[in-house]
Amino acid sequence: MIKKFGVLLVVLMFSATAFSNVKISGKHKDLSKDGKKVNCAYCHTDNAKIEKKKGQSDGKKLNGVALAKVKGCGGKDCHK
Repeated sequence: MIKKFGVLLVVLMFSATAFSNVKISGKHKDLSKDGKKVNCAYCHTDNAKIEKKKGQSDGKKLNGVALAKVKGCGGKDCHK
């Protein structure tokens, strides 16, 4: 029983991570910046350092700041 619960928990964690924000992932699919693939890790780690919290993105703004002014989001072929 515990093994089944453990496997189920791992599957749920994987699916939650993989499909956490399909809309954003779809917009950035196959894009790269500075030779790095733009994906969840690009935005939520060293590059843009965006927090993982719901409701911070509103169209073309992130926490009220235009995406063009956010480090890692603005620039050539990105949010201008």
